[in-house]
Amino acid sequence: MPQSSHKTMKKNNMIKSTKKKELMTQINEKMNEAIINDDFDKIENIALNPNHAYIKVIDVNLFTGKARHTNRWVDISNVNDDYFEDLSSDCQDYVMSLDKYKNMDYDTMIDLYDGPIEKRNNKELEWFKKQINQSNKKSA
Repeated sequence: MPQSSHKTMKKNNMIKSTKKKELMTQINEKMNEAIINDDFDKIENIALNPNHAYIKVIDVNLFTGKARHTNRWVDISNVNDDYFEDLSSDCQDYVMSLDKYKNMDYDTMIDLYDGPIEKRNNKELEWFKKQINQSNKKSA
């Protein structure tokens, strides 16, 4: 892959990541504002959205090394679509807090989480290989 297109892809991924983070910050701010203003409709819209989860996360101060637990709203729309390692740290915290994975060994939990995603991706790769082979046979 040419260096320039690699840089472009990397830049686009960073922009997407930043936009998603901004969106979640906005959701947390909107929820705080709705709570202060007793806006029950807005609270309900955020809380009942299936793509949002209110989770406990660990915030680490890189300068002091101290950690603290905080709760915040997280966009979980890509959970069960992306591999565990590709999820944001907040989404990883969400997955690890689910009853299904809560008391598991870390490696076992990742294998169990990634299994269905791996299976689906392998099916897509097989279909793609068949399409290439059919195309090659037609052109030969």
